[in-house]
Amino acid sequence: LFISFFLFPGTKTNELLVVLKSISLKGFFRLWGTFIGQFPIAFLISGLILCSLSCGIINLHLRDNVRDGYTPRTSRSRQETNLYREFLGSEGDPAMTTVLMLAKDNGSMHRLNYLQEAVQTMVYISKNLSTTVSGGSTVGYGNFCGHYCDSNVVVGYFLQALYQKTLDPGSMSLQLTYPIADLRGIKLHLERNFFGVQTTDNYNITNIEYIKVISMSFMAEMKTAADTERLGAWELELFDYCSKYTSAHSNMLEVLVIGAEIVDTEMNKDGQRMSPYFATGVNDSFLTVHAWLRQPLRLSAATRLGKVLEEVGPSITTTTLTNVVTFLIGWLTPTEEISIFCFGSAMALGFAYIYTVIIFCPILYYCSPKETKDAHEGCFRRKGKRFFRGVLLGYSRVLSDHRIALLLFIGTLVYWYFGIMGTISITAKLDTEKILPKDTPIHRPNRIIENIVWAEYYPVTVIVNNPVDVRDVDRLNYVKAFVNEFEQLPTCRGSNFTIFWLRDYVDYYWGVGVNDFDFYFDADEYPDEKEFGYKKLAVVYENNTSWDDRIDLMLKWRAIVDRYPNLNASVWNVNSMFVDQMLSLKSLTWQTCLWTLLCMTIVCTIFIQNPVSVLIATMAIASISLGVMGKTQFSFRTVSFRTALFRYLSFWHLDLDPVSLCAVLISIGMAVDFVAHTTYHYQLSYREVIRDGQIVRIDLDTQYARLRHTISNIAWPMSQAGISTVICILPIVVLQNYIPLVFVKTITLVVIWGLWHGLVLLPAFLSQIPLYLLNFNCYRLLVSGRTDSTLQEMSLLAPEASMRI
Repeated sequence: LFISFFLFPGTKTNELLVVLKSISLKGFFRLWGTFIGQFPIAFLISGLILCSLSCGIINLHLRDNVRDGYTPRTSRSRQETNLYREFLGSEGDPAMTTVLMLAKDNGSMHRLNYLQEAVQTMVYISKNLSTTVSGGSTVGYGNFCGHYCDSNVVVGYFLQALYQKTLDPGSMSLQLTYPIADLRGIKLHLERNFFGVQTTDNYNITNIEYIKVISMSFMAEMKTAADTERLGAWELELFDYCSKYTSAHSNMLEVLVIGAEIVDTEMNKDGQRMSPYFATGVNDSFLTVHAWLRQPLRLSAATRLGKVLEEVGPSITTTTLTNVVTFLIGWLTPTEEISIFCFGSAMALGFAYIYTVIIFCPILYYCSPKETKDAHEGCFRRKGKRFFRGVLLGYSRVLSDHRIALLLFIGTLVYWYFGIMGTISITAKLDTEKILPKDTPIHRPNRIIENIVWAEYYPVTVIVNNPVDVRDVDRLNYVKAFVNEFEQLPTCRGSNFTIFWLRDYVDYYWGVGVNDFDFYFDADEYPDEKEFGYKKLAVVYENNTSWDDRIDLMLKWRAIVDRYPNLNASVWNVNSMFVDQMLSLKSLTWQTCLWTLLCMTIVCTIFIQNPVSVLIATMAIASISLGVMGKTQFSFRTVSFRTALFRYLSFWHLDLDPVSLCAVLISIGMAVDFVAHTTYHYQLSYREVIRDGQIVRIDLDTQYARLRHTISNIAWPMSQAGISTVICILPIVVLQNYIPLVFVKTITLVVIWGLWHGLVLLPAFLSQIPLYLLNFNCYRLLVSGRTDSTLQEMSLLAPEASMRI
């Protein structure tokens, strides 16, 4: 054969087909298992060396970028943020840390002593609070505040004016009215810092009767990536300072703080608590042990390993490949945190498979001498075997019954109906109150910002990137119409709250500048002033208390910008990243699920090689995933409809958010484990037993025989794997936080629906399919068709080849 490869290159493909015909997947794994049994120490050492490469995890720094890590890189908010960074001349994203101050006695914050304490605390945070970063340098807010160093001076000005007005209530130059005060002709916007305000019409000093909370925003301009790290360190130092300040009983204020770094740090705590409890790859181990225990003890350890991998190798390889492919597809998604999660999961599942083969199998080899070859079975054990054998036979008879299959099919249609209804009605919802750990102290500031601050003051920044020639009347009216559209939205607070440079410029010119300078000037005379190239305005909105309101408002802002393409404008809002997360989650989930299902079908085709089995396996995987997504969503949206089957799900309030998306990806991957093993074992046409020291093949020529063989091989290890997986994650239930509970609920649902499909539905449906459809093998058909003609061709060429030699 080797000589003919060189003498007759044209027949290489044909000869290769002859070789391929003698190769089988089971035969390959049998040889591989025997090879491991012959050199177990080499595989064990190589596995331990591979394990040692994981020691770097000790110094692994866990980080979860909640703000933009779950926003697709292709989202519009990314482009808007890049334009805003370009406007600021910054390399980092705009950052804002919010400090909230409330009176501990629930009184008003505009009392002089409380207001003075608030101003002093603000000054300390701005000027004196510092922290030491890597390298030994000390940084404070002044190192990265840029243009925003004086963003909270309004509170200080109001305090000074309140002192003066208290001493001279009749002063007409000081009008301390909310929301806009007048200090000697200068407008002072109080609505940006004072919230929960109650006013009165009868007053001498100020119309403010009560201020619930004072909000101070510490904006930062991060010019470099190093600034981002320094700001994060300073923000955490501020968090510690505020916690200590509030806990001191002598202080009269409750000072709360929230920011991106603080949220990320608090979110990471749950991830670190969960890490010891997740077990990956246990299904492969249980199947391997189950196959090992069923091998005759009189066989050599190497032969037993060969038989074990011959039996379980194809199915565990199928499940591993489909799982890895599933997460590699997720790795290609444009969402950073989801991509990292999927890549890590793919690596973990791949290594779990490798460790099962090169570590677990050699360990079984070295454990074999400890097994007693002439073990005496007691009476109890014999009775137990007979009992379970009888259960197996009866269970197989029941599942192979046509009436049972019909009943299960009707039940499956009902199951699919509710699953599809729930999946269609699923909505993306980011509930930060629910996602945050229950014991985190940032719940209170987050609640205040969402329910009070954003309800009264919700600004949007609009960047106009094309220069505007105000001498052109049509162009000027075009810009004014653009601004008016923002101000005419229903929740806009009004034009008097809008920061529009052109209006301020006109007011100033007609006020004091009419005799000092020309209204028009050429921007080319000031080439270093970027404000002439970019125009910024801010419009304020209110009554946006839910994410539905904020999403709707963001879409309206973008629609306005799109209607004025000549301005090349863009909008930026502190929540734009979160809005795009929710807008993209549903489509991202559907795309990932569909691509994953397609790749699973391809992988199953390679290993199962029967189109009918592949089709049924794919439908079962989709059915399990549909049950996990649809039932959970449908249960809390339609709580009034409760059957005995779905009653417990009504308590599992899950939404489609970044956390549940990760859980859904896990569920799709896990669903393969409960399907591939059943499908693979059922399409086998024979089984092997040892009689009188010889391996004898017994044909599985009836549906009942195949069903019984399948159940006997997978029922116990599959149940062990499913139950042990649930047991492994149950300890994290004590955390009672949203993120751990999402994974517990999702994995529990996968195990429940997976065992139901793998041990009930799939065997029952497969047993109703004629065997000739399941015996059809694409690989054998492809190879055999070419081989028949190849053998004839080679027989004709053989004499000629002999003469040439």
